[in-house]
Amino acid sequence: LASVSNLEASEHQCLRSQVSFAKDVDKMEIGDPLDTFLEKVVRVNSVTRKHEADQPLAGISVLFVHHLTRECLGTVQALRKLGCKDIRCQFLGYNADAAKVFGPFLAEVPDAELKAYKLAEGEDGSYSIDRAFTKPSDALPADALDEAMKGKDYLTCQRSLASFLSMGMLASCETSEPPLKMIVIEDGGYMAPLLNDSALREQSLASFRKENSVAEDKDTDGKLASFSDMGELVQKHLGGTVEHTRNGYDKVQKVYLKHGKLARPCFTIAISYVKTQFEALSVADTCINSLTNALFSHGRNLRARDVCVIGSRGNIGGRCIKALSNRLNGTTTQIVGVDLKVGFTSSEPRPVWEPSPYNSVEDCLLESRKFSDLPVETRKKTDVIFGITGGRQQKADGSWDETLVPKDIDFWLTEGESKYNELWLVSGSTKTKEFELVKSFVEGIVEEGQYGEYTVVSENLVDSLTQRDYGQIYTFTSSCGKVKTLISVTDWKPANFMFYGVPTEDIDIILAQLVDVSVRLVNNLDANNQVHAVDYDPVATNGIIEAKVDPLKDEVMVPSPPDTQAAQDSLMTIWKVGQTYQD
Repeated sequence: LASVSNLEASEHQCLRSQVSFAKDVDKMEIGDPLDTFLEKVVRVNSVTRKHEADQPLAGISVLFVHHLTRECLGTVQALRKLGCKDIRCQFLGYNADAAKVFGPFLAEVPDAELKAYKLAEGEDGSYSIDRAFTKPSDALPADALDEAMKGKDYLTCQRSLASFLSMGMLASCETSEPPLKMIVIEDGGYMAPLLNDSALREQSLASFRKENSVAEDKDTDGKLASFSDMGELVQKHLGGTVEHTRNGYDKVQKVYLKHGKLARPCFTIAISYVKTQFEALSVADTCINSLTNALFSHGRNLRARDVCVIGSRGNIGGRCIKALSNRLNGTTTQIVGVDLKVGFTSSEPRPVWEPSPYNSVEDCLLESRKFSDLPVETRKKTDVIFGITGGRQQKADGSWDETLVPKDIDFWLTEGESKYNELWLVSGSTKTKEFELVKSFVEGIVEEGQYGEYTVVSENLVDSLTQRDYGQIYTFTSSCGKVKTLISVTDWKPANFMFYGVPTEDIDIILAQLVDVSVRLVNNLDANNQVHAVDYDPVATNGIIEAKVDPLKDEVMVPSPPDTQAAQDSLMTIWKVGQTYQD
């Protein structure tokens, strides 16, 4: 660990705690700097060994857009072991410690084989290239990228960087001898929807840059000058994409429904058994763990809270309901649920392993379709709102189903009677989308400093003992001196990434399936230009680690995104009857 010997003592201790792969980190013998991470994700390593002799990723460039965790570093190393010699990693950072801990290991990998990037968030909520994380030898035009992202939101900024990297990688594929193929492996639908949609629209390269806030790059544009539009470029050099999450899967499916096809195939684990049923347990646990720690830092406890779970019939939300029912003083009397599926029924078949979304997960649980539809007395006492929906959903008529709206905050200010006059907002969802309208509303109020009779200020939610930042506190003080406090855990970002995300022994299985299906994509670049989902499509299922259906002979319909007419009508996964399942 010579490369990290100059870390401050506190950072070095953090390194020991995070890596935790040996009793004495200083005595670890490391060959390739990322080997240690791969060795600790046992299932990922087993998939790697299964394919390593064939070197399936030789001649493939990979854009890897994922979280900066030790398990993801093990996954990156798996891609390298499988023959990939050109990986660009765009890490999505929610944990402030991760870059300090893992950056030195990434810095040891030769530049020609791996480049890593992430964004830094300023105190004003703006985003820029994290120069401390990017290697000094990397000729990334950081100033130009910062300018292109100026004033943009989180998703736009992440897509701006990912689009810049994608264009550069596609240009490298064009100039390589022989020409290479590129694939995107991502967590959250950052690039696959953009590349597919722009290709099918035959969008010009210049228009693609402008539409997606991509900084100019004359060198890249010169290499791609022979391409008339994105369609031609994508068809020649993009092999396909791999999606990890349901949120990203929905975005790709929307492109498919819009055009009736994709430009290139997308393989996904997003709706597989292990992703929707197994991982959901751990995500629910990590969300509750993060909330518990944030509450402790503020002198509060979980068992005394009155909780509303928005998305109460989803895979994660339902498990949060079950877990909370065992943690709170009054069991389900302290929990209420909100879900768009409340009041709907359907007789459509579904996988035998998928719980019905038309039944409450707990008997006697009070539920409604909107937060404002809950009884007034229930809303008055609610002091924790979990949002686990993926954010606002667009209906067929163009209007939106929101998670929370500013009127809900007005209600809390004027009529709320929660303990300590506090309202805690916790996202177990994606990016900063869960409470998007409320976030914009509250941040606008803080900027003004006044809202009606209230003066409004914000500060970080900092643990006085550890100095760890758990989120943001918004304090509303009325003209008569009454104080109310709105607290956003993890600054509106997913609470499950406050610490470790999903524990290693669980996420190992998920990432192993991600690596396995990535190899399956590369071995089937001529697959139909559509979504190929594990447990739904034979080419993405048979022989894949932890596939639930064995064997899958016929393709089955995959779920539609929740903001399409078909989904609004049925809100149900379509499944063929009579499939056989592994035990």
